[in-house]
Amino acid sequence: MDISRIASAVSQASATASAAVGNASNASAGDIIAAKDAQLSSDVSVLTLKKAIDMQAQGAMALIEAIPQPASNPPHLGNTIDVRA
Repeated sequence: MDISRIASAVSQASATASAAVGNASNASAGDIIAAKDAQLSSDVSVLTLKKAIDMQAQGAMALIEAIPQPASNPPHLGNTIDVRA
């Protein structure tokens, strides 16, 4: 799923619907209803996209937390460097 492409399409639909609602004085009742429906559809799409992003973030966090912690080394390891090797 290409989130940026979906977000761009939702943004364009929202702008178109907002412009149609903003020009309501020159529009018929059918145009206004269609614009409101488009705005509602856009709002639902945005909320769905936000929910999908939240679910992906939760899944990513679960995967990160599932990574096992490395075993700790004894404190004397890594303190000296053998330069005569």
